[in-house]
Amino acid sequence: MFEKIKCFILDMDGTIYLGNELFPFTKDFLKKVEETGREYYFFTNNSSKSQQAYIEKLDKLGIPIQKEQMMISSHVIIKYLKDHYDGKSIYVVGTPSLIQGKRQIFLRIS
Repeated sequence: MFEKIKCFILDMDGTIYLGNELFPFTKDFLKKVEETGREYYFFTNNSSKSQQAYIEKLDKLGIPIQKEQMMISSHVIIKYLKDHYDGKSIYVVGTPSLIQGKRQIFLRIS
């Protein structure tokens, strides 16, 4: 089964780390994914922090990634809004991180 897998989408807290501690297997797993020519991406449903904040957290944990490898749940709603409400005004209610991190994208919709 694993031979057919080309890409891994990984949840974060509770999957690759807990709080601020990596699980012992995390780095070995990611190294094996890379060594076998596969890709991995991170996804979190916690949109209280910006994409950059998660990238920085992973970097501090010893997992440097590219921006394209990190997706948060707010990216999903942004895509939906762009696809279905392009050019419409919207009102964002959320944490300052959500509003600041998405301001450029949301401003293009409204």
